[in-house]
Amino acid sequence: MGDFLPKMAGKPVFKAAQVGGFGFDLMVLGQSLMCRLSANVFIKALFSSAQGEDVALIKDADFKNSIAALLKQAMIQDIVHYKAVIGAYVRDWRSVVKEIDVPVRLWHGKADNWSPVEMANALSAQDGGGFELKLFDNLSHYSTLKNALPACLKLEA
Repeated sequence: MGDFLPKMAGKPVFKAAQVGGFGFDLMVLGQSLMCRLSANVFIKALFSSAQGEDVALIKDADFKNSIAALLKQAMIQDIVHYKAVIGAYVRDWRSVVKEIDVPVRLWHGKADNWSPVEMANALSAQDGGGFELKLFDNLSHYSTLKNALPACLKLEA
């Protein structure tokens, strides 16, 4: 739905996943090794380009511990599924989006450089599923999740 990769903080990972093969396998192996040796170093690298409220969020010990646990789970204990998720993320979803026939609410931070706001704008502009986009000023990837979660949980199914 657009050329978002140049604006994405994870561009090298997503580009490698698009190409696939040995290069992607090698990159994931390197990520896994870095996480195994020091989850804190891996987290520092991941959040080196953090924007918006993610800058403060990564300094929160509880959040950092949660992210470390998630990364260890994905990068050490379940690397096969990590690769599958990243591979699915970079595939062409246009035909799938056209099949959506239920209302969808998108929660997105305007400062998100992991999935740029242009991605959410492009998705919400698609015909079909009745996409509603809720944008949040100065929030990035994880800070949007943190701030939107209470409202998401209050929604009726």
